[in-house]
Amino acid sequence: MQTNTTTRDKTIDFIKGILILFVILGHTTLGLTDMYSFDDTMNGIANVIYSFHMPCFIAVSGFLYSEYVGNASQGIFSRIGHKAFNILLPYVMISVIYWIIKFALSNLIREPIAVSSLISIPWKPIEFLWYLYALFLIYCVAYMADYVFARLLPHFNYKMELLFVLFLIIAFTCYGSFHYVGFNYIAGFQMYFYLGCLIKKWLDKLDNRYAVLSLAVMSVLVEASGIVLQDDISSNPFFSSLFERLTACIVTVFIFAVSYFLSEYCDFPKWVQTIGRDSMPFYAMHVIFVGGIRIILDRAGITNMALQCICGFEGSTAICWILYERIIKKIRFIDFIFYPGKQLHIRK
Repeated sequence: MQTNTTTRDKTIDFIKGILILFVILGHTTLGLTDMYSFDDTMNGIANVIYSFHMPCFIAVSGFLYSEYVGNASQGIFSRIGHKAFNILLPYVMISVIYWIIKFALSNLIREPIAVSSLISIPWKPIEFLWYLYALFLIYCVAYMADYVFARLLPHFNYKMELLFVLFLIIAFTCYGSFHYVGFNYIAGFQMYFYLGCLIKKWLDKLDNRYAVLSLAVMSVLVEASGIVLQDDISSNPFFSSLFERLTACIVTVFIFAVSYFLSEYCDFPKWVQTIGRDSMPFYAMHVIFVGGIRIILDRAGITNMALQCICGFEGSTAICWILYERIIKKIRFIDFIFYPGKQLHIRK
């Protein structure tokens, strides 16, 4: 399915925007687990969100990597250096700021942050910021794989398929077994990066919108069959892990397929595209506001779980929007925290 660059960018922004909204909703529900007893419905919603939203985000990076920078024209160290500047530097700056805020508000939160967390930022990410740390390592592995294939198998046409299968096997055999958390991130999530590369390859080979829709329908049918067998699967740790990763892959394929199908018929909401385009600041800031709204509502005696969830989700999204789109974005030295490459005109 061939699409022009503008359409492709808008579709990816829409996908990223939807995923950021899922991330905010997921952290909103997660923050309520210590305050309330979730029923099966709320547990189900939380489990579904956490089964796919970060794997799908990593797949988006793989999709863009394959489309825009998946060549080896630059040297490997130059490519890693660019990613260090665009991902690792924001990770460090955001981590330090987040630590300072949590440390200053330690008397208001349930789990005060330790001083050691600041020292261990280079090798142990603070809470949700693991994603930026992991993404940098995932890119490093991708660049090294490109380097090896370019020299040993320069004409091999199934590199992405081979790497996806390889890291799928690594995920089942090695995830969680490393002392260094970075290796566990690579073992657990590198496969989704190459899934994104494969999705880009598949979508380009589909000739019409109905083929894309068929891909979405097929993914739903496969997932439905897995749900029917879930009770039998869950009794075996291996098959339970397999089902979890299969779910993440299927939902990711479904999101891409449906988004590209819809892109042929309608324009996506501008506000969702904006959130997707500026996903870094929304991701970095929302946790503080989700937690702050929860504390304020709790102190005010508002303990209704549904109301807490709605206010936390909508309130934090709105605050992030106003703060970044109306204020921070216009102040270059603050925007540098999120997008240093953009401010210094260094490509990603």
